[in-house]
Amino acid sequence: MNSFGPEEFVTILRKTMLAIAGVDHVFEGFTTDETWNGWEAPYFDRDEGLKIASVMTVLAYDSAQDAFILDLRKLEPQEDDYRPDIFPGQNTEEGWLYPVGSWCWCWIDVDDQSAA
Repeated sequence: MNSFGPEEFVTILRKTMLAIAGVDHVFEGFTTDETWNGWEAPYFDRDEGLKIASVMTVLAYDSAQDAFILDLRKLEPQEDDYRPDIFPGQNTEEGWLYPVGSWCWCWIDVDDQSAA
């Protein structure tokens, strides 16, 4: 399994509204303004992560791991060596947050786009 996110969080977070490119939903989260291939790498609290999981059916929260799991096998068969991506909770200055979809989904900072 792939795990995303730093062990310790020392970066300043900014609250913003975020959307996944091509998905007609907006979610409240946090950004460090760190990007992956030009896309945001956001963090969300558990409640917002659960909202994302209700829209993105390949995502589920696993309380035993305190992490969100992205499992593409829910859409279609994968290679034998496929491992789901894991987005574990992390202690931050904004509370316990999860890098849901960071470094793999195309996240857009909606607030930043509207200010441009």
